[in-house]
Amino acid sequence: MRRKVLVALMASMLVGGLFNLTGVATALEAFRALSPEQQRPAPAFILPDYQGDPIDLADLAGKVTVVRFWATW
Repeated sequence: MRRKVLVALMASMLVGGLFNLTGVATALEAFRALSPEQQRPAPAFILPDYQGDPIDLADLAGKVTVVRFWATW
């Protein structure tokens, strides 16, 4: 009996995960790369890294850069 419950739980997690992945893929459709004609340089800015040290965007020229913004409301 315990084994059947465990298998059922694992199966439901797998199916739920698959549905979640399809939802994420749909949500990301809006974030496709811009065409070269639509692209423009980012404005110059300096932000602190995770240790508080400043990083100038100009120092990252030519590198793939991810900037994560968030807010706590």
